[in-house]
Amino acid sequence: MTRTDLLSGGLRPLQLSDGSQVTVKAWLMDELVAHPLEFMALIDALNAPITGQPADLFREQIPAALHRAVRVSLQQPEDMQRVKVADLPDLLEAIWEVNAVQELQKKSLSFRLRIQQAQAEVLRPLSSP
Repeated sequence: MTRTDLLSGGLRPLQLSDGSQVTVKAWLMDELVAHPLEFMALIDALNAPITGQPADLFREQIPAALHRAVRVSLQQPEDMQRVKVADLPDLLEAIWEVNAVQELQKKSLSFRLRIQQAQAEVLRPLSSP
C-alpha cells in the first residue's frame, strides 16, 4: 500500500522520536461533535498564520484540545503513552494531512469571505447618502 493509498483511506504511518511507529487516522464526525469547541480552537490556532489571528497554542482550552486531537487521531489509543512533546510537530502535520484541514480551512475562509461580501452589499445602500 502506498502513502497516497493510506492518506486517501484516512491513515498515515508515523515514526515517533523513540523509533516506534504509530498510525494516524482521520477524525470521525462523532469525535468532532463530542468536542466541537476544542477541535475548532485547535484548528483556529493551527491556522492562525493564515487568518491573521495570534498563534497561541497555549490558551486555556488548547492543551486539552491538542491532547484529545492526538489521542483520537491514533489508530491504537494505547500509543498515546509513547507520544512525547518532540513528536507533536510531525503528529500535527499527519493530523492536518489525514483530515484535509487545509481544504477545510480554504472552504471555511471562502464561506466567510462570501458572507462578508453579502453583508457589505446589504449595508452599502444604508451607508450611501
